[in-house]
Amino acid sequence: MPPAQPQTEATHWAVLIGVNFYPKPPASANGQENAKDNSLRAAVADVEAMEAFFSEWSYVKVSKLTASKRLDGECQDTPSEDAKDQATIENVSVLLEDVIRTGSLKNIKHVYIHFSGHGGRNSERELRLGLYRPNPRQSPAFTTSMLRDCIDKMINQEMKVTVVLDCCFSAGVKRTGHSALGQVRFLEDELGMEEEEELESNSVSTQDNSNKMRGARFQVDRLLDAQGYTIITACGQDETTTEIGGEQKRKGALSHFLLDSLQLLRREGSQVTLTTLHENLQNKFRSIGLNHVPRRYGKSNICFFESLLSGPEAAFTSVSFDKETEEYILNAGQAHGVCVGDRYEVAAWWASENVESRSKEQLDEFVVATTRSLDSVIKLIGSRKEVNPELRSWKAKAVSFSSRQRVTVHITDSLPQADREQLRQSLSENPVLQVSIPEKLLDLPTFNVELDAENAFRVLDGAAEPIPNVPPIQRSAKDSIESLTRTLEHLAKYKFLQGLKNLSPDAEFEKLFSMTCADESGDDGRYHIEDGQTWKLDFENLGTEPLFVHIFNMCSSWSVTDIIRDEGEDPDGFEIAPGSKFPLCLEMEIPEQHLPRTEDVLKFIVTSKPTRFPLLSLPEIGDSGTTRGSDGFNEFHDFIFSGLGAMRNDRDAKWSTKTFTIVISSREPSSEPHG
Repeated sequence: MPPAQPQTEATHWAVLIGVNFYPKPPASANGQENAKDNSLRAAVADVEAMEAFFSEWSYVKVSKLTASKRLDGECQDTPSEDAKDQATIENVSVLLEDVIRTGSLKNIKHVYIHFSGHGGRNSERELRLGLYRPNPRQSPAFTTSMLRDCIDKMINQEMKVTVVLDCCFSAGVKRTGHSALGQVRFLEDELGMEEEEELESNSVSTQDNSNKMRGARFQVDRLLDAQGYTIITACGQDETTTEIGGEQKRKGALSHFLLDSLQLLRREGSQVTLTTLHENLQNKFRSIGLNHVPRRYGKSNICFFESLLSGPEAAFTSVSFDKETEEYILNAGQAHGVCVGDRYEVAAWWASENVESRSKEQLDEFVVATTRSLDSVIKLIGSRKEVNPELRSWKAKAVSFSSRQRVTVHITDSLPQADREQLRQSLSENPVLQVSIPEKLLDLPTFNVELDAENAFRVLDGAAEPIPNVPPIQRSAKDSIESLTRTLEHLAKYKFLQGLKNLSPDAEFEKLFSMTCADESGDDGRYHIEDGQTWKLDFENLGTEPLFVHIFNMCSSWSVTDIIRDEGEDPDGFEIAPGSKFPLCLEMEIPEQHLPRTEDVLKFIVTSKPTRFPLLSLPEIGDSGTTRGSDGFNEFHDFIFSGLGAMRNDRDAKWSTKTFTIVISSREPSSEPHG
C-alpha cells in the first residue's frame, strides 16, 4: 500500500513509451502507393494506464513519450503529440540519458522501462523497438543494443532496472500471411520489402558466433542476455503477440494483465515474488486462448514494485483451470518428480508470500489424480470448489507425497543415544529422507552416519566408505545436528538430480534433436580432458517446432550449477528454433581443492514446451548458503518435487534427459611418494 508519509524525493523512475502511429510504408518501386496501415490502437492507452497507476505513488517519477494516431479526417502524416513529447529515437535517448545522469547523483535507485508498440528486426536480425521515425531514411532504428547500452550505464550507477516489452520481434509474421492489422505487434522495415529476402538468405546459425567461457554462453540478442536486470517480454523471440479486447477497448495483452495483477496485489495488500507474478501472467494468457506466453529473462530479485518481494524464487507450483476439460492443472509432472497421490495445498496466486504477513486461513487441499510428462491433473479433496471467473490461476505447495523411492539414512551405534534420537527426530519431518531400521537392513542404505575417533560426525556412502569432499562436522560445534541434517538434505538434493531421467522416453521425440560431441568418449563412456581445455557439444533441432533445453553442471564438490539461469536466460529453458544449431563450449577447470583430477556431470533436460525446474542449484557442500529456510523441510520438499512449470496445458508435451560425464585431469603429473 502507499506509504503513510509521502516522500518528497523520487527514488523510482518509470519511463513509459507507447506508439500507436506508424506512417504508411513508402511507395513500391513501380510507384504504386501502399495503402497498408500499420497503426495500433492500444499501445498509447497501455502506457497511459500505467501512468495513472504510478501517479498514486509519491516516490515514483513518471516520464511518458507517445505517438498517437490523429482523429479521422485530420492529417495522418504525423502523430498528434507535440514534437518534444513524441516517442522518437532522439527524445527517448535524451530521456534515458537524463535517467542515467540522475542516477549518478544516487537519488534514483529503481528504473522501470515499459514499451508498448510494434517490434521488429533489422537486416542484421537485431531486435528493434518500433519508435516513431519522422524520416525512416534519415533516422536510425532504435535497436535493443542501444537500449542495452543505456541499461548498462544505469546498472553501473547501481540502479536496479526492470524492462517490460509489450511487442513481438518475430520475422515470421509477414511470411505466415497474418493480416490482422492493428493487432499483431510486429512491423516490417519501413524502408521496403527487400529486408525479408535478406533475412532469409543471410540468416546465421548461432554456431557462428559462440563465445567460450567457464559455463555455457549462448548467442542470443544482447538485450535478452539480461545480466544485472530483469526483462519481461510478451512472447518469445520467434513468436507473435496481439492486442486483445473489442474494437473500442483494444489492449496490449501483457500491459493489461500486468497492470491488472499489480492493482489486485495492491488492493489485497499482498507481496509475492516475481516468479509468482510471471506464472500468473502466463496462466492469464492461456486462459483467453493465446498460443504464446510472456517470457522472462535475467534476475528474479530485482523489483520495482512494492508488491513484489526481492527474495529468492518462490517454492510454489502454479495451477490453472482448463475450461474445456473442467480440470485443475498443476504445472509440474513426471519430469519434476510428481506422483499420483501427492497432495498440495492450493491458494489464490496473489496470497501473500511474505512470511511476516502470510495468511493463516485454511487452504484447499488437492490430490494428484493423473501425471503427464510436464503437468498433472489434480482434484479437490472434499466439497467441490466453484470456479471464480475472475480467478485464472492459483499456486500450490506440496504437503505430502505418495510412496516413491526414498533416500535412506542409517544412523550407526557410534553416535550417543541422545544424538541418534535428535537426528532421527529431525529427519522424521522429511518424507524423502528416511531413517533405516537396523532389523530391516536388507538393502544398503544410501548414506551412513557415524561419529569418528576425532569426535566428528561423518557421512559415509552406502558401503560405509568415506564420501569425497564431504567435510566432517565437529560434535562440539554449535547446532551440529542441524548442520548434519543440512548436509544430508544437500546430498539428497544432489542424488535426486543425479538420478533424474525419463524412464519411458518417447522415441519419436528423441529423433527431433541431435547432440554431437566434438571429441570421442573413452572406453569407460566418459570424456577425458585436461584442466583448462574446452569441451564442446553441438545441439541441433531437427524438427519443425521449438525445443527447450535446461543444463545442470554437477561437480564433485556436490555443487549444482543451473547454466541457463546463471547466464540470465529464460528459466523456462533455452529456446532452440526449428532447424537451428547451438554450440555449448565449456572451459573445464579443476578447483584448487580438488587436485589432481575431478569429475563433472552435465545433465541435459530437453522439453517440447517451456517449463522450469526451480531451485535445482546447489552451492558447494558446507557453504553458508545451504541454510534451512523458515519453512524447514517443506522448502526442501518443494525444491525436489515442485516444478514451477510455465508450459501450456498440453497433454502431448515430451521430455528427455541426457547425461555426459567429463573427467578433468591436471596438466601436471601428480608426484608419487618415494619409499
